[in-house]
Amino acid sequence: FFRPMAVMFMLLAAVALLGGSHADSQLNVYGQPLQLCEGPTSGTAGSGAGGRCTFRSHDRGAHQVCVESLPGGFSTRTGQGSWSDEYTSQSWCICIWAYANFVSNHGDKDLSIKCEAMSSSVVESEFSLSHFRMGTPAYRSAVDKLCSTCDAQAPDASARSHLQTKCNAMKSGSAEL
Repeated sequence: FFRPMAVMFMLLAAVALLGGSHADSQLNVYGQPLQLCEGPTSGTAGSGAGGRCTFRSHDRGAHQVCVESLPGGFSTRTGQGSWSDEYTSQSWCICIWAYANFVSNHGDKDLSIKCEAMSSSVVESEFSLSHFRMGTPAYRSAVDKLCSTCDAQAPDASARSHLQTKCNAMKSGSAEL
């Protein structure tokens, strides 16, 4: 009797621990449940886990910035070849460094991001800050642009406050989040 109960307890504990890494349990930049990355015409995003721009420790590219409509020539303009041409106008989870590179060199007019579908890790970790730095020496302007865009998209005052706290810490280079 005790052995089956112990096994059951261990299985439940393992499920609870693993649940924290599941896409549905991750939070967005507002501290709210992470939404699907989907654009107005293209459905669920590519390069994400289950259509979400989740934090995944094995994802060296840090594909956590949700773009609603990938602009034509995106990957060419960020020095990645032409892989994105076949995905033009589709929603996509792009690399943090590619976002920083694109915004720093081309502005954000053609890069419509969806903040409620961006993992909170984009604004709360040294990992993310290091990926912003990879994209451009002027990474601070990219952080500023992401934070101001998401501030404008915030659904309410509480979400805006949460985001501002994270962005301020990120801008100061602090990993204390």
